[in-house]
Amino acid sequence: MLANPIGLIVALLAGLVVAFVYLWNNVEGFRKFWINAWNKIKSAASTAKGAITKAFSRLGNLLNW
Repeated sequence: MLANPIGLIVALLAGLVVAFVYLWNNVEGFRKFWINAWNKIKSAASTAKGAITKAFSRLGNLLNW
């Protein structure tokens, strides 16, 4: 069964999840890294949303919508 490519992928994903949970619960540096990474992603997404909103607003003003 594990020789099946799908079985290998499922086993690999399960192993990654187990490793992530173990590291999250036991290694503070690992947890801080992912929390900081997530905060940076949220900040970048917020900045991008603001820039896109501003660009479309300006475009609407140029086209007199």
